Amino acid sequence: MAAQANVGGENHLKSLIGSLDTQPSNLNTQQQQLIYEESLALLKEGNDYREKAKYYRSIINNFSRLRKDLQDQLNQYQAPEISQLDTLNSNQLTEQLNTWQATLNSSSARIDELKQRQFAIDLDVSEHHQRSGPLRQQLSSLRSKLEALQFGVLSEVEEAQRVRTQVNEASLTAQLAMLELAAQSANQRNELLQLEISLLQRQQFSQKRIVEELKNRLSQEHRAEAKRLSEQLAFTAPELLELPLVKEVVDQNQHIQRQLSALFDQSEQIALLQQHANNELEHIKLTFANFKEQVSWLKVTRSYGEYLREQISSLPKAKTLAPIEQQIIEVRISKHRHQNLIYTLRSQAQQQAKQQLIASLSDEQQQILRKHLKLNQQLSDKYQLELDSRLFELARLKLDYSKLNDELRIINQEANQELFWTADVKAIDLSFFSDVRQSVIWLLNIQQLKQLKLSIQNLSWLWLVWLSLVAASMVYVRHLKMHWLKGYLQRIDSKTGNITRDKFHYTLSNLLLSAALATPLALFIGSVGFALNYKWEYAFSRDVGDALINVALVLWLFHLLQQFCQKNGLLNTHFKWPLVNIQQAITLIRRLVYISLPLVFVLNLCILQTSQPAYSGLARLAFIGLLLWVAYGFHSIYRIELPVNYRLDIFKAPQLAKKLIWGAAISIPLMAALASAAGFFATAFTVYWQVVLSFIIAVVFMLSYLLIHRWMLLQRRRIAFDRAKVRRAEMIAQRHAEDEDPSISSEGFVEAIEEPVIDLDTISAQSLGLLRAALILALVLVLLFSWSEMTSAFSFLDNITLWESNTSRAGVAAVNEITLRSLGSALLVFFFAMLLIRNLPGLLELMVLQHLSLNPGTGFAITTMINYMVILFSIFSGFGLLGIEWSKLQWLVAALTVGLGFGLQEIFANFISGLIILFEKPIRIGDTVTIRELTGTISNIETRATTIVDWDRKEIIVPNKAFITEQFINWSLTDPITRVVLMVQVKQGSDNNLVTQILQEAVEANSLVLTNPQPEIYFTEYTNNGMKFEMRVYVSEMRYRLPMTHELYTLINDKFKANSIDIAYPQLDVSLNS
Repeated sequence: MAAQANVGGENHLKSLIGSLDTQPSNLNTQQQQLIYEESLALLKEGNDYREKAKYYRSIINNFSRLRKDLQDQLNQYQAPEISQLDTLNSNQLTEQLNTWQATLNSSSARIDELKQRQFAIDLDVSEHHQRSGPLRQQLSSLRSKLEALQFGVLSEVEEAQRVRTQVNEASLTAQLAMLELAAQSANQRNELLQLEISLLQRQQFSQKRIVEELKNRLSQEHRAEAKRLSEQLAFTAPELLELPLVKEVVDQNQHIQRQLSALFDQSEQIALLQQHANNELEHIKLTFANFKEQVSWLKVTRSYGEYLREQISSLPKAKTLAPIEQQIIEVRISKHRHQNLIYTLRSQAQQQAKQQLIASLSDEQQQILRKHLKLNQQLSDKYQLELDSRLFELARLKLDYSKLNDELRIINQEANQELFWTADVKAIDLSFFSDVRQSVIWLLNIQQLKQLKLSIQNLSWLWLVWLSLVAASMVYVRHLKMHWLKGYLQRIDSKTGNITRDKFHYTLSNLLLSAALATPLALFIGSVGFALNYKWEYAFSRDVGDALINVALVLWLFHLLQQFCQKNGLLNTHFKWPLVNIQQAITLIRRLVYISLPLVFVLNLCILQTSQPAYSGLARLAFIGLLLWVAYGFHSIYRIELPVNYRLDIFKAPQLAKKLIWGAAISIPLMAALASAAGFFATAFTVYWQVVLSFIIAVVFMLSYLLIHRWMLLQRRRIAFDRAKVRRAEMIAQRHAEDEDPSISSEGFVEAIEEPVIDLDTISAQSLGLLRAALILALVLVLLFSWSEMTSAFSFLDNITLWESNTSRAGVAAVNEITLRSLGSALLVFFFAMLLIRNLPGLLELMVLQHLSLNPGTGFAITTMINYMVILFSIFSGFGLLGIEWSKLQWLVAALTVGLGFGLQEIFANFISGLIILFEKPIRIGDTVTIRELTGTISNIETRATTIVDWDRKEIIVPNKAFITEQFINWSLTDPITRVVLMVQVKQGSDNNLVTQILQEAVEANSLVLTNPQPEIYFTEYTNNGMKFEMRVYVSEMRYRLPMTHELYTLINDKFKANSIDIAYPQLDVSLNS
C-alpha cells in the first residue's frame, strides 16, 4: 500500500503504524514500521522544540511585566517573624526548627538550580554558532533530498523514507528557530533569573536568621531544663538514701541527668559544626560557579592560572566521616543500653519491690519517693527522645559533610582538567631566590618547632610502646644479620644449582627474608611519621609526618634492593647476575638515595604549603635538585653492563630497548626539571610521580618474570633429571643381565650420569614468549589503571579535532568529531590486536587445546579462525573509532571485493580455498600427500598457499586452490596405515611352496610389518624369466615404507641364499649361424 502521509499529524503516523501491525509481517512492512516509528519520534522532538520556542517568545514579549513583578516582590519583601518564641517548649521549638531548616534547604536547592540554569544559558550563547552551523548544513541537505524525491514513482519503503525526511526537515527547522529565540532571549532570561535569585537569597537570609534564633532558643531551653532537673534531684531525704532501691533510683536519675546535659552540649556542638559546614559548602559552590564561569569565558594564562589555583587552594579541606560514624555508633549503643535498663527497672519484679518499699514508708517519704520515680520516668523518656534527636542530627551532619566532600571532589577534578597544563608558579627569576629565603625562614620558625615539640611530648603511651618495639626489632635484625643470616644464605647458595637439592621455595624465602630485613628502619621512620600525622591539631606536625612517611617508603625500597644485591642475595645466587656489576650498581644507587632522602623530605614538607612561598621556593628547588640528581644517577648506572640490559630476553631487540628505556629514564627527569623551572611545577610533579609509580610497577613485573622463569626452569630440569634416572636404572638392569649372561653385549654402556648444573637459558621459547606476552599485557592494564586518575588532565585531547565524520543515528544525520584521543584509542586497539594475534596460538594450546581431545588439524583450524576473528574485530573497532563505520565501509568492501575478485581472481580463489581447507580439513598439518607427482608432508597452511616438505627436505609451495579443484592423494587422512606391494621373481623350476614359506617367514620376522591387516603372499604368474611372487604387507606410517622394504628384501635375500634359491634374471637366447 502506498502511504500518503500528512507530516503534521501525529495521529496519522500512529494510524499508519497500527495499520502495518495488522498486515502480514515481512521485510517490507518491518522497514516501513521502523521508519514510521522514527518519524514519530522526530515529530515529538519537533513539538518539544516548538514548545521551547514558544516559551522563549513569551519571555521576549512579556519581559517588562515579568521583570516588574519580580522587582516589586523584591522591594516589598518583609522578613517573617516567629511570634511568642519564649512561650514555646523544647518539642515545639524542635518542630519549628525542622520546618524552617527544610524551608532553608529548599531555598538553597532552588538557588543552586537557578545558578545552573544561568550557567547553561551562558554556555548555550557561547556555543550557539557551533550548534546552529551543522544544523543548517543538515537542513540544506535534507531539502535537497526532498526535492529529489518529489518526482518519480516511489515504493512503499521510499514513501516512508520521504515522510521521515519531511518530519526531520520540520524538526530541524523548529530546532533552529528555537536556538535563535534562545539566543535572543538569553539576556532577558538571565536578568529574570538573577532577580529571582536575589529574592531567594533575601528569603534565605531571613530563614537563616530564624533558624539561628530557634537554635539559640532551643539551647537556652535545654540549659533551663537541665537546671530544673538538677534542682529537682537536689532534694532527697537522707534516711531514704539508706534504702537500696531508693538509692538506685536516685543514682539512676543523676546519671541520666548528666547524660542529658552532655547531650545538650553535644547538640550545641553539632549545631555549630552544621553551620560551619553549610557556610563552607556555600563558599565551595560560589567558588565553583565563579571558576566555571571564568574558565568558560576567559583564556587561562599563567597569571590567571595562579589566581584560579589560589582560589582552589583557599577552599576548605575534605571532612573525615569516621569520627561522626563513631559518634553515631556510640549513640546507638547508649540507646540500646538505656532501653535494656528501662526494661529491667519496669519489670514485674521491680514493680512489686517498689510497692512493698512504698508501703513500708511514711506518707512524707512515700511522696518524696513517688516524685523520684515519676522524675525517673520523665528523665528516661526525655533521654530516649534526645538520643533519637542526636542520631538524626549526626546523620544530617554526615550528609552535609558528604555533600561538601562531593563538591570538593568535583571542583578538584574540574580544576585538574582545566589547570593541569597551566603554569601554577612564576618562572625562575630573581624573585625565586627571595621565595627560597622566605621558605627557609618559615621552615626554621620557632613556632613551627614548638608545634613539633608539643606533638612529640603529647604522644600517647601506645605510640611510645610501639616505637620501642620497632627499635628493639631493629637491634634484633642486626643481630640476626651478624650471626644467623650469613650462614643461612651460604647454605642456600650451596644448594642452588644442584638439581637434587635446589627448590623454588629457597628463592621465595630469600625474597621474603630480604623484605623483612629491609623493613625495621623504614618502619620506625614511618611510625614516627604516622604518630606525628595523628596529631591533627598541629598542621606543621602533620606535614612533617607526611614527609617522614614518604622518606620511609623510599628508604624501604632502597634497603630491599640492597638486600637483593648482596653476595648471596636474590640477583646473584638465584638469577645468576654478575656480582661485580651488581655491586657497582648498588654503590651508585646508595649514593643516589642517601643524597636524595633530604631532598625528598624537604619536597614533601613544603609542597603542601600551596599558599606560601615554601611551595614556589624551597619545594621547587628541592624538586629540581632531586630530578637533576636522579638523571645523573641513571646516567651512571646506564654505563654498567647489567644483565637487565643485555641478557633479559623480554624484548625482541634488547639493545634498542636498552637505549629507549634508559634514554627515557635520563631525559624525563631533565624535562620535568625544565618544566618546573618554567613555572609548570604542579604539572611536572604530578606527571613525574606517575612515571615513578609506573617504573616501580614495571620493576615488580620484571621481578615476577624472573621468578616465574626460574620456576619453569626448575620444573623442566626436574623432569629431565627424572628421565635420566630412568635411563640409569635401565643401564643398571642391563649390567645385571650381563653378569648373569656374558653373551649379552655391553656396547654403549655409560659408567655414570653427572648431575647437570642449571642453565638459565634452557627453557622453551614458546613458553617464554607466552610468559612475556601475558606479563606485558598485565603490565599495560595495570599502568592504564594507575594513569586513569589523570584521565581528566588529558581531556584536552578531546578538544583537538583531527577531522569530522558524517554519521546517522536513528535516521538523523549527525557529525562525529574524530579527536586526538580517538586516534590514540584506535592505535591502542591495533597494538593489542597485534599482540594477541602473535601470541594467541601458544595461549590457546597451553590453556585450552591441550586439555581437549581433538582430531589432528582441528586445533590449527581453531586458532586460525580465532585469529581471523580477532583481525576482523580489531579492524571494525579501530576504524569505528576513526569514524569509518561499517555502514560506510561495507560499500567499499563490496566494491573492492567485486573489483579484486575479477582482477585478482586466483588470489581470492586461493583465499576461499584456504578457508574451505580449514573447515573441511581434506589436508592437515603433518599429513603425507601426493599431488602433481609431488609427495611430501604438509608443514604449514597459510591464507594463500600450503607448504609441503618432500623427502629431499625441499619446501614446495602449492596454491590452496589445487587441493580443492584437483585430485590428490592423502596418505593419512583417516587412517595412516598404508599397503606396500613387493614383487619377487625366482628361477623356473624352483619349489614354489618353499619360496612361499620363506617369504612368509621373512614377513613375520620384520618388525615394521603389521599383523593386522594380515600380510598376503601370492604366486601370481609365470614369466619368460621365471616365477613371480607378490607380497602385500601393511605399515603403520608413511615413513616406514622404505625402511620396511629394505629390511624385508635383506631377509629374503639371506634366506634365498641359505636355501639355494636363485633370483630370476632376464635371459637372452643367441643363435649363431655359421
